[in-house]
Formats: sequence, structure tokens, C-alpha cells
Amino acid sequence: DALPISFLEDWLNLEKCQPSDGLLVSLNGAFDKLRGGYYPRILFPKLAECVDRFVGEAEALLVLRSVADKGRAGWLWRVYPEPWQLFAQGKEACVQIGEFESRPAYNDCVAMLLKAPPVA
Repeated sequence: DALPISFLEDWLNLEKCQPSDGLLVSLNGAFDKLRGGYYPRILFPKLAECVDRFVGEAEALLVLRSVADKGRAGWLWRVYPEPWQLFAQGKEACVQIGEFESRPAYNDCVAMLLKAPPVA
């Protein structure tokens, strides 16, 4: 992916919009990329500083993220303030296989998914 300059400026400007005594809501699926180091700090130093100050503290209100490996599929789901939930997906059903107070790492979700019994 090429990262347009305007995208970088959007993140930096979003931080400026944060009220000191209020709530800022952003509907954006790129938070995972930002938190996970997708954009190298050495190439995007201003963005890395913004992530450290602002994005890293953001609370996920609604998340539905696919989890898949070795022919197995599932979903990481959360609606704030409920706990994080991990589901294994079959052809006909979806079964909860885990629940977490804090967001689990993607690799931990994959490991749980692979250990869980297959879902019909």
C-alpha cells in the first residue's frame, strides 16, 4: 500500500480535534495498522509520535475482525463496554471459544482458533 501524504495529515489533524474534556469518536479501520507498527517509525516519524500520544490510548467501541489460518476461520468481536469475544466460524454455525477483558493479540486468537474443535 502506498500511503498518501493526505492520510498522514488526516491522522495528525485528528489528534488536534481531540477535546480536552470530551470524547472524540472516529470510525476507522486503520487503527490496527497504526498500533501494530504497519508504518515503519523510521519512515513516518511524525505518525509514530502521534500513535504514541494519541492512537495508542484510543478505546475500541466496535470491532469485528476476521481471524484465519490453516483453513480455520473465526472472528474477534467487541461492543464497548462488553468483553472481547472470539468466535470459531463453521459453514453452518459460529461458536464462542473465548472471552477476554483486554484485547487479545492476533496470534493468540489464531492459536486458540486452531486448538478449538471444528465447528459444523
